[in-house]
Amino acid sequence: MKTIAIGDFAIHPIGAAIAFGVLASYYLARAVGERWELSRPLVSFIHLSALLGAVIGARMPAASEGRFFEPPGQWALSPSFGLLGAILLIEFARFRLQGAARRSDTYDLITLAAAPLFVFLSIACLVLGFYSELIVTLMPLLPLALRLSPRLTPKRGQLSLLAFSLLALGAFLRLALPAESGHAVGLPEPALLGMVAVVVVVILARSMRRELRDAAPHAADQNLDESAP
Repeated sequence: MKTIAIGDFAIHPIGAAIAFGVLASYYLARAVGERWELSRPLVSFIHLSALLGAVIGARMPAASEGRFFEPPGQWALSPSFGLLGAILLIEFARFRLQGAARRSDTYDLITLAAAPLFVFLSIACLVLGFYSELIVTLMPLLPLALRLSPRLTPKRGQLSLLAFSLLALGAFLRLALPAESGHAVGLPEPALLGMVAVVVVVILARSMRRELRDAAPHAADQNLDESAP
């Protein structure tokens, strides 16, 4: 991992970006959770699950080579396995919560909370000169315009669906660039990241369709009640 020396101190821009991004994401998740009337323990549990899953997952390729317990300064992280680990533990958290949080709400919350992480990673890539990686770190931020614009009000689940779709697109575009990329389990990281993001998109799309189908009868009953004399 490249470092920047400041006197006797060596700063790892990627590591610093992850640390600041995770810290900011937690407080943003709490703020969003309060606005959506989600309990703080529920938000903390979901955020912690995503964080643990990402850390453990990102270290799995290194663990397969017997390098899991390397010093943090020498860590090799796999973004694709980090995303996969986060998704698996988020789903486990939802299972433990026994329906206390809809999948659409959960992933919209995580998508918004992840914004600072992608911003800090983008800054780190600029500092290190990893310009090819910006296509992956910046594209998932574009859906935030849906939340920032007063004219656009995304429906439940649309924010995360669009963010993961753009993440997949960015990963596959990064794969097409000539710049060298990392590998995990013998495959390029952008290809693996794109495939994981596509799987998440399919899961979210099916979940949104099911939630809309389940909500339809309730909406019809409410309309009948309102029209009754």
